[in-house]
Amino acid sequence: GGWLTHATKDGSLSQSDIDAYNSLGFLAIADFASADECASLRERAEAIVDAFEPETISIFSTGEKQKKTTDAYFLASGNNVSCFFEEKAFDESGTLAVEKSKSINKIGHALHDIEP
Repeated sequence: GGWLTHATKDGSLSQSDIDAYNSLGFLAIADFASADECASLRERAEAIVDAFEPETISIFSTGEKQKKTTDAYFLASGNNVSCFFEEKAFDESGTLAVEKSKSINKIGHALHDIEP
């Protein structure tokens, strides 16, 4: 066992895979998706970010100050596809420090329900 395992035809995990996940909190599954599937996912993620025009700047952070300012956006994101910025995506004046595509920390949360 370890943090890296390989995809099985039936999608099952071995007990050592489950133990590794429970111990480490993550498990990398090699060959879970094909190169074509990964390219398609990246392409769709890029399109989501390109179309994203934030009304509210939401930075993904575990810090208390940021939690309080973006809770509403974060909570509302459970039923849709929302983008969250990196903590250092903006400079002191509130302007994006780098291009939008490089500023997104994550896209969440209902991708599995909404996106093909």
